[in-house]
Formats: sequence, C-alpha cells, structure tokens
Amino acid sequence: MDVSPKYFQIKAVIATQPRILQVSPECGCGQSEARNAPRTSRTRPDLLAFMGLSGASLGARKVGRQRCPYKNRLAPNATSVLSQAKVEAEVQLPNTETELGLLSKDEAGKLPVVRLPGLLSDHEINKLLAAAQADTDRRIGTYRRVIPNGPWSTWYLHTGGWLQATFPALCTRLAQAVAAADNEHWGLLANAPCAKTLGQPVVRTAELHTVEGGGGLPFPDHHDYGSMWTLDIMLAEPGQDFSGAEFQTLEPDGKLVTHEFCRGDGVVFPSHKRHCVSTCTGGIRRVLIIEFWHGEQRTCSHRCHSRWGPCKFQMSDADIWRFYEDTTSGQGGLPAVSSLLSTLIVKQFHGEFSAAGFVKFTGKWKGPPAGSIGEDDIKEGIASLIGQMKCPSFLAKGGPRFDATEPLEDDGRGWVWLAAERDYDKGVRLKVYKSVPIGKMPLLVAPVDGVDALFNRVNWDVALDRLYLPPLQGPDISHPARHVKPS
Repeated sequence: MDVSPKYFQIKAVIATQPRILQVSPECGCGQSEARNAPRTSRTRPDLLAFMGLSGASLGARKVGRQRCPYKNRLAPNATSVLSQAKVEAEVQLPNTETELGLLSKDEAGKLPVVRLPGLLSDHEINKLLAAAQADTDRRIGTYRRVIPNGPWSTWYLHTGGWLQATFPALCTRLAQAVAAADNEHWGLLANAPCAKTLGQPVVRTAELHTVEGGGGLPFPDHHDYGSMWTLDIMLAEPGQDFSGAEFQTLEPDGKLVTHEFCRGDGVVFPSHKRHCVSTCTGGIRRVLIIEFWHGEQRTCSHRCHSRWGPCKFQMSDADIWRFYEDTTSGQGGLPAVSSLLSTLIVKQFHGEFSAAGFVKFTGKWKGPPAGSIGEDDIKEGIASLIGQMKCPSFLAKGGPRFDATEPLEDDGRGWVWLAAERDYDKGVRLKVYKSVPIGKMPLLVAPVDGVDALFNRVNWDVALDRLYLPPLQGPDISHPARHVKPS
C-alpha cells in the first residue's frame, strides 16, 4: 500500500494473496489477518479456545489465523470499502473536507437539529442496555473520567462490530432514519462529491454515554470533527431519571439553544455543528450516540481518527498473541533476586491494597539474607501481583493516546497487562491494565481468565528486557517484544 498526504492508495489483490495483512473479506468487523501468524508449537487447547482458533486448522496449515467472533453475523451492508473482496483496480479514497462534503462549523451551524420522536421503544432500550451490561467486561471498550467534567462513562459499542452484530436490524433502521432526515432537511449526502463512489456513510463510532451528577460537556465550541451525521438517542427520562444535562447547540447568533427529547427520542444533526451538554445536577443520564462518516466502519475500541487503513493506535489480535507467546516461552518460577524487575514487583505489590490505596510493606525483608529482598519477599510480591491481575484494585488507563483525554480502562478484548511507566518524580512505576498500554512499556500479558497459566510459563528474561525498550507507540507496535536491548 502506498500512502500519500492526499490519498490512501490501495491495490487490493485479496483473492490472490490472502495472507497479506488485510481486512477480512468474509466479515465486516474489520479485524485483520496477518502474515507470520502465531506458531503452533506453543499453542494450547485452552488458549486456542479463548482466541477462537481451531487446533486442527492450525496444524493443517501450520499458520494460525485469528477468527473473527462475529463472522457471518453482520448485516450484508455492514462491510466497509476495504472489506470488499476481489478489488483489483487502484482506488483513490477521499480524505479532504471538500472531497468528503463536510461543512465548516459556521456552515453546519446554520442547519437545524432534527428531532426523531419514538425512535426506540422501551423494550428496545431495555434490551440494548441489558446486552451492553452483559458484554462490557468481555468485548466492549470502556472509558470513564471523573475530572474534568465528570463523572462521565463511555462504552464503545462498535468495538469488534458488537453493536452491528448484536442488533443488525436496529442498526439498519437507525441508519435509514438518519439518511432520510438528511435528505429532507440538509442534503449533505447528495452534495458530497465522494457519495457517488462510496455511497451512504457508515458507522464511525457508537457510544453509550452515562453521565452522573456533576458531569457535563461545557464546551460550546465542541463538534464531532470528521463525521457527517451525529445521532443522539435518549435512553433515560428527563426530569425523572436525571435533572440538568441539557443538550444544547450554538447557533449563528451566538446563543445556546436547548433541544428537549424524551426517552426513546432521537436528535440528529450535522456533525460539525457546535454542541454541548450542560451540567447534570442529579440522577443518571444515558444516551446512545452514533457518528456516521465516509470511511471505514471502525471496530477499534475508541473513537478512531484513522479514516482509511488500519488504526494506528490499535494492536492487532495477532500482535497480542505473538507478545503473549514470547511472554510464556519460559518455565515460570520467580524472577532473579538481583534483577530490577523483582525489586519493582516487591516494592510496588508487596503490601496491602484497599479502597484507600496501596500501603507498601514496611517490615523487615525476609531474604535470604534477612534484611535484604530475597526469594521469600519476591514470592509475596508475585502472589500479590497475581491477585491484582486477576481482580485489580486499581485499574490504570491505557488504550489510544491521541491526546490526554482518550485513555481507556477496558478495551473489551479480554487481556490483562502489566506495564511499566517512567515517572520523572517517582521513577519506574508498574501498573495493571485491561487495555493495550499505549505509551507504556508492556511487560506481561495474559487472558483475563488465564493469569495462573501465564505465571506457570512466564519467561522473566523476556519481561526484564522489555523494561529497556521504548514505550509502546501506535505505528510501531507490530513486534514490541522483539527489539534488541540497548547496550
């Protein structure tokens, strides 16, 4: 693939080169298959089942492939531009606001917000909330902020194509309702130069927002940059379930206009129209927000900024699997007594965890020799680390780092990480993550239900080497464990 500032050039020979890194033509979820997939020599039945792989198929091909959990479950129109098989001609994809037909903030501000009453029934809302609650610990990326402007939680329902796979008919109906509103009130799609080749916009992000007392979005200049349409659907009853938290738009005359909509109602507007949410003064406000754009239908566990091609801040399943295989290439046991890693684990995990925080051990080290950190102390630290990876008392935020406002607590991919962070004041800090620790130094990774298996086979030499690697960055994550330790 050739990338230029203006276009993302694609020469897709999907039918003839199926092992080249590509979006699977069989599924609209956007998960990738990679060359040099995991070797079968270290695969185990329990992990094969966890990853959705078949040992028989792996052995037959000697090459492992990550199977999409939503294969053949998406609606036919859910595939993105890059997901279409047998594309043999060079395709130039639009990337500028002019090519995409996106309005400036001032132009979008002149267009009306359209209310869509009764878009969802109470039954549909309850079913959606129950399904999301059931899957949020497994397959849905989550993010929560307390400050600033919190408490405010976001669940990324498009993670791995979850929303489209779980509620295909509903997603189709919502997309049709938004397209009809555009056709009647704005004509954005009709006037978009790219519409003739790309057709109707697809889902960029689908987010379930939960706002509690004190939370809000008090920024009148806020807009959903890069998207064409934004749909908000109220899932709570104003005045009963919550107070305050009014949806407002900044109009051309400089005034903020409040738009009232009840449980089940939707409001749709051009994404570049400025909007905000006043402070919630009580209760809990829940809203489903879906943004549509001309680009790939995204499945990464955040609001993606990459319109075309792979997400630069998303570690593929194959990458995580390779990282895990390197991590479990040893014989378990304890790290070397004299190593930096054992010292960090003992000093940062040997102690008591409570709601008030971590109180480190202040007694005398058991050694041997007594008074110095030894195997007995390391055993205590490792036992505490295992407990924290199984059930974290404090979960650090990882995930994409486009800026400081988009970390994730849980990306819904089913892995738990131990990563190191360099702190100029506190030195190297070890933290537990349930999202890819972008910007950190990942040391260990395990399936959330396979922590014991990790420590039975952990290679402590590999983990120690990773302490000396550069932090994990979005575009450079393909083989984070295979760099050479700097001299």
